[in-house]
Parts: sequence; structure tokens; C-alpha cells
Amino acid sequence: MRDIKFRAWQSRSKNMTTPYLWVNNENLVGQAMIGAPNAVMQFTGLQDKNGADIYEGDIVRCYPDDIGFSYLKVVEWDSERCELGITTNGRSGLILNKSTSNTVYVVGNIHENPELIK
Repeated sequence: MRDIKFRAWQSRSKNMTTPYLWVNNENLVGQAMIGAPNAVMQFTGLQDKNGADIYEGDIVRCYPDDIGFSYLKVVEWDSERCELGITTNGRSGLILNKSTSNTVYVVGNIHENPELIK
């Protein structure tokens, strides 16, 4: 079973935080947030090659075995194909799953590092 985790971006404070979540109707985990977040990103249930959690909105460097060079992509949910993928400018690319997540490294996210995808 995969962990259900979120993180939230607040553009006013330029801060990425883990919002409070109830666990087992008893425990509260996360951090307090002042004001509503601008974006909430869900954990994909996958980790990159270094063991870092991969969230929606993460920018990953892909190292596919068959092409010999790397490229940057954004982790997004593709609602048409009903799958998690990594895209560039809205174009679907590699499907992100357990077998492909070991070929990517998280290098940032679209909120804290937008310059990486321009």
C-alpha cells in the first residue's frame, strides 16, 4: 500500500511545506500553514534513483537507457491516459512507474525552480 502524502506551495511566503493531515483519527502530522496554499502536490508513491520521494510537480532529470543523454521533464497526471507521466510543455513522455522511476533524479519542482523548465 502506498503512503498518501502531500506537500503544499505558498507563493506569498515562497515556502514548500507539509500541511497538517490526520492519521488514524488521532495523530496530526505536518506543519501549520498561514493562509491557503496556491498548489497542493500529491506523493506519487515512487522514489527516484537516489531514494527521494517523487511528487506531482517535481522536475526530474531522465536518463533513459536507450538514448545516451539526459533531459528534464515535469511529473504530472495525464487524465486522458489515466496514468502518471513525465511531460514537457503538456506533451506526454515517459510513463512513471516502479520500473522507470529508477532512471530519474528529482532536481527541483515547478514552484521553487521554474527556471529549470524554460
